[in-house]
Order: sequence, then structure tokens, then C-alpha cells
Amino acid sequence: MKPASPSVGNCSAEPQAPSSLGHSFGKRATLTAAALLAMAALSAAIAPPAVHYFLTSAAIWAIFALGFDLAFGVAGLLSFGHSVFFAAGGYLAALLTMLAGIPMSGAIPLAGLSAGILAALVGMLALRMSGVYLGLTTLAVSQLFETLVAVRLRAYTGGMEGLVGVARPAIFGHVLDDDRSYFLFVFAIFMMVLGASALLRQSHWGRGLVAMRINEVRAQQLGFNTLRLKISAFAASGAISGVAGALLASLMRFVNPEILSWTISGDVLIATLIGGAGTLLGPALGALLMSCLREVLGGMTTHWHGLLGVVLIVFTLWVPNGLAPAVQGLVRKLRNG
Repeated sequence: MKPASPSVGNCSAEPQAPSSLGHSFGKRATLTAAALLAMAALSAAIAPPAVHYFLTSAAIWAIFALGFDLAFGVAGLLSFGHSVFFAAGGYLAALLTMLAGIPMSGAIPLAGLSAGILAALVGMLALRMSGVYLGLTTLAVSQLFETLVAVRLRAYTGGMEGLVGVARPAIFGHVLDDDRSYFLFVFAIFMMVLGASALLRQSHWGRGLVAMRINEVRAQQLGFNTLRLKISAFAASGAISGVAGALLASLMRFVNPEILSWTISGDVLIATLIGGAGTLLGPALGALLMSCLREVLGGMTTHWHGLLGVVLIVFTLWVPNGLAPAVQGLVRKLRNG
């Protein structure tokens, strides 16, 4: 599966788009936002608490996938170690609330900012490489951090047992202890991340990332500083991933080194590929499907990742560009008769 790519001919330093393109994008974005908000309101009104917990987890994974896709699908940067930024957000949010006494509503953005800075530092080290070498470097970094968290820093991180009792955020003095209110809180953040992602993709910076992914040499000839683009994309991706990690720690009320596992990085990569890398809604759709598969297949066997591999093969053969492009193509065919 490959990230959806615009044609090379569109990769100019100042792409010229017809006014109808911006109008069409705005209309689609408005309709999508309205549909998502309607679905959230309906599920919040009628769904039982167990479903709220599942939907919250799925929304958090959707935020994580949106962040990952900013580096992978938009910029073309393969990472096998994005769990380190996910975990950094979770651990930092927990430590900020437990040790520094910062409310979780303030700790979440601080954790995201810190994860973004960490991603920029990792990017400065790793982004002079590309392809599988970049992926393996990020994997090595994540394994190093897993050792640090589980062994070297266990006095602060709780070692393999992790940190228990992570707080929930409070809004206007109301602590979001029930799963329904926390779902609405997480969904609001998901909508903000989705909107920011849409704006970034349409910006000059986003078009520079696409140009770099398609042809890095040509992007350099057009005046883009590709190393700076890579580092900034990695930093933005890490920041969003860190916010997702903080939200997950607050949802589960604990965080442990399992959040640093290479399977976490593999899961978000597979979710992005299944949904449609490089598309706006694809990573979120893939994360929702992955959450469903985790519930269904996980109830059948502890080795559910093996069955997930079969699902990925099926998608690779029959839906090679992912769910979002396939749905768009089907709607286009139905519209044209």
C-alpha cells in the first residue's frame, strides 16, 4: 500500500489551485465535520458506558494515526518507533500530574509539546537517513527508551509496573470521571486535530511535504529546505502522538512500558495503511477498524496479531490504496451512475 500521491506536475513552490478546489474542499470538510459531530452526539446519548470506553479508545488511536500519517503518509517518512512519542506523552502527563501537581487539562498540551521537542531531536539524529534505514533507526530509539523507562528510570516511572492512578482532566471544575464525558472531551480534541491536519495539508508547508515525498531532489530545486521540512514534520507528528498518549494514560488511569512496545508502532502503521495513508480521513478510519479488530480477534486468541496479518494481506491485494480512497471511488461511481 502506498500513500495517495498527487501528480508530480502539481509539485510547485506555489501551487496554483482553482477557486473551485478550495470551495469543494471546504464543503467536504464541513459535511464531514457535521456527520462526525452527529455521530458523536448520538453515541453519547444512547450508548452504554462500555461503548463509550471503546469509542474513546478508538478516537485516541485515530488521533495517534493522524499524527503518524503526517510524517508517513504526507511527508513519506517511515517510522517503526513512533511508540516512543506516544509513550512520552503518556508518561509526561502522568508525571506532571503526580509529581508537579499540574492539572491533567494542562498536562496534556505540555506532554504533547514535550513529545514534539523529543521528536525533533530524534529527527535531527535519524532523518539524514531514509526508507527502511530511517525506520530501523527509529525502532532502535524506541527500544532504547523502553529500557530506560523499564529499568534505568524506574524510580520515577515505576518500572515494569508503571504508574497507577493517572488523573482525568477537569473542565470548569468538573472532573471527567465518567466515560461519557471523557469521550466527548477526547472527541473534541480529535475534531481539533482533524481540522488542524486538514489546514496543514492545504498550506504551503504541507504542499512542500508532498513535493518532498514525491521527488525530494525536485523539491530542493524548487527552493524547499527538505531537511528542515522533515524535522518539522517529525516534530508535528510527535506532538500529536504525544497528545494521544497522554489521553490514553488518562483513559486507562495508568501507564506502563507496554506503551513503548514495537507492536504499538506496528499497529498505528497498519491502521494508517488499511485506512489510506496520505488521505485525511483514512488514518482515522483505519484506527476505528483496528480497534474493532482488536476487540473481536483479541477475544478469539491472544495471538490476534497473526490474524491481523491476514487482514493486512487481504487489504494489500484487494484494497491497495486503503479504505478512504476505495470509499471515495465507490461514491464517485454511484454518483456517475
